[in-house]
Amino acid sequence: ETGESPGTVRLNQKIARKLPGNGDNAVFNLLRLQPGILAAGEQSRDLIIWGGYEGHSKVMFDGYTIYGLKNYNDNISAVNPYMAKDILVLKGGYGAEYGGRVGGIVDITGISGDKKNPSINLNINNMTLNGMASVPVLDNAALVIAFRRTYYNLYESEDLVVSSRPNTRNSQTDFTIIPDYTFGDFNLKFSGASDKRGNYYLSYYEGRDHFRYDIDQERDSVTVQQQVNESNHQRAGAMHWDKSLGYRVHTDVTMSYTDYSSEYSMDQDVSGTTVDNVLFSRSGASSNYLSETGLWNNYTISAGERYTHTLKTGIGVERNHILLQTSENDSSRINSDNSTTRFSFYATDIIGAGSGIRLKPGIRVDYQGNINKVFIQPRFTIT
Repeated sequence: ETGESPGTVRLNQKIARKLPGNGDNAVFNLLRLQPGILAAGEQSRDLIIWGGYEGHSKVMFDGYTIYGLKNYNDNISAVNPYMAKDILVLKGGYGAEYGGRVGGIVDITGISGDKKNPSINLNINNMTLNGMASVPVLDNAALVIAFRRTYYNLYESEDLVVSSRPNTRNSQTDFTIIPDYTFGDFNLKFSGASDKRGNYYLSYYEGRDHFRYDIDQERDSVTVQQQVNESNHQRAGAMHWDKSLGYRVHTDVTMSYTDYSSEYSMDQDVSGTTVDNVLFSRSGASSNYLSETGLWNNYTISAGERYTHTLKTGIGVERNHILLQTSENDSSRINSDNSTTRFSFYATDIIGAGSGIRLKPGIRVDYQGNINKVFIQPRFTIT
């Protein structure tokens, strides 16, 4: 649905299952079919919205940020298609309630489950086994559990070119390797209604993938031993509560946390077969960790005759932490540990001016703690 707002697209899980694309990446394959988003096959490792660079756009699920979009050849996404209910894509010109990025926003809402009847969905494709179960809990709540996991090694045996003597000519030799790859993730969501005017949910996600290969082979009077490991791990969770405080006032509170870590290591030894000595040896490792913690409180107030004014305002705090370490041959190259806290406030007034005209003035104020600076960002939309 394109709707009436420029630069806005809404998608849902019903139509997504009927469009082309592997079932494990249906969400992002569907996004890349939309106008203004880079098509699949063209640098598809990230969502490139309206020409923004990688990292410029923000992807959220149930209020927490998603970082790990890429897994096995981009065919397994960080979002389980069974868990996606509604997808809001803001390609640009969005209101003051969104910030922290200069590109687009993809806001995904997860399913709430069936509060009356239990249900089970199972799917097996050429990559993963996918299952989801929804169970009614208490009087007006539901618990949803979903999982995905690879059930065989997705990579075939391939030839990897390894240089036995990197500083000499004609020294490259083909070695056969047997790689190993595993992927799995888990979603848990508990949601319900506290009364006729209040709703809540607790959402948790954890995903992990691991790739490795080993070489131990004798060729051309040398023995090559090499071990490579790469693993990625993401955890995220959110708690949300919203309530109607009166005839025209609505409030919601969201607390979120997410962290993402990526680790890589490589060890290689080349030794002679006739003389027991090491001809060449090298090793390298890298570790990248980041986290984001946030707390937001928003209010929506409808005012004016026939609700001609709708005021949206909110205040929040976010803390980011990043740790990057790299080493080569047991020598440290990079060791960076940084964190910052950002306080934010926004206000937006949606004004119905009549004759099909709608005005949306707004302002966002961010205070960045690490540089002790305030950023004032005015926003204005006329439709």
